[in-house]
Amino acid sequence: MTERGLAQALAKMAADGAGEDAQAVFAHYYRELESGATGLIPEADISPLPTLPYLGDVEVDDVTARDALDRTVVLKLNGGLATSMGLDRAKSLLEVKDGQLPRPDRGAGAGPP
Repeated sequence: MTERGLAQALAKMAADGAGEDAQAVFAHYYRELESGATGLIPEADISPLPTLPYLGDVEVDDVTARDALDRTVVLKLNGGLATSMGLDRAKSLLEVKDGQLPRPDRGAGAGPP
């Protein structure tokens, strides 16, 4: 991974009609990879939420809600992706909160039936 390699890749992208934004994103992640970043989050660094309020119990104003949504992450593990991400068990066994597992019929951490 070299500056020359990045320049060649960007030239090829430009020749193929890739926009400047796409090239900038590619260059960013090329440099991340070059510096040793893997993009992986070790399972030991992930922990479930201790408590989670029910939606009906939450009252927030629009500005607070918008701010929260701007910082919200949705992680979807579909098909064989979980295996390729390094998970060593079924994603349905990932603890969501307080020992609760996702229930396909109720959503993640939906609480008692």
